[in-house]
Amino acid sequence: MKEEYAEAETFPKVRAKADLLKSNLHLLKKGKGRIELANYTADGIETIPFDIPELFDANKEVNRLYRRADKLERSVALLTSRIGEVDNMIDSALEQLYYIEISAKEDELRELALEMKKSEPKQKRQIKEKQFMRLEIGGGTAYIGRNSVSNHRLVFQFANPDDIWFHAQRIPSAHLVFRKSGGITQDEAEQCAAIVAGMSKAKLNLKVTVDYTQKKNVKKPKNTPPGFVIYHRFRSVTVTPVHIDENTD
Repeated sequence: MKEEYAEAETFPKVRAKADLLKSNLHLLKKGKGRIELANYTADGIETIPFDIPELFDANKEVNRLYRRADKLERSVALLTSRIGEVDNMIDSALEQLYYIEISAKEDELRELALEMKKSEPKQKRQIKEKQFMRLEIGGGTAYIGRNSVSNHRLVFQFANPDDIWFHAQRIPSAHLVFRKSGGITQDEAEQCAAIVAGMSKAKLNLKVTVDYTQKKNVKKPKNTPPGFVIYHRFRSVTVTPVHIDENTD
């Protein structure tokens, strides 16, 4: 797929060739064999050698090149979106493996297996706070998922649209939701991020980058496993991981 993307990114060159041939149609129609095409640039005019094939139809070739350039340009956006989806799926799978690796409770693994078999709920269910870790931070409250199932329920069945969601950038980690009346301060954001960093696969690193955004910007595509999310509008902060007692209520 990345090879297809690299090819799609060549659309400016394809369009430039179409422009070159179009601006030299009078030479292409009269010439044979190798001719010199005039290429008009900001620095002046340069000549480019071009071998005219037998039975060459310059108009058809120009139109073909423009169509190809347009198709390649459209492909850039489509492939960018698709590559992002695949990267997100890989990140989600790594996060599932991370929680399986650190889980010491068989009931948590059974719960994860059952949750993955369930169809998407038609309505938002009422979820009690006790399923999550809870910490008072600044002027608000942070709720933290304990595993993949808990993360999923925290984000999609408990959080409000204006709550602030935190997750380590491209690294398996706990999901944290910060709830506060009013905007989040920089200090509160850094404290929340530090906790998420401390509950990530990079918890032993000196610094970890954590993304955060309003929960309404976090989406879960249909038929994806618990804990899988996509998000586009976000801020990031790099913090030193802070380790807390994961038995915190």
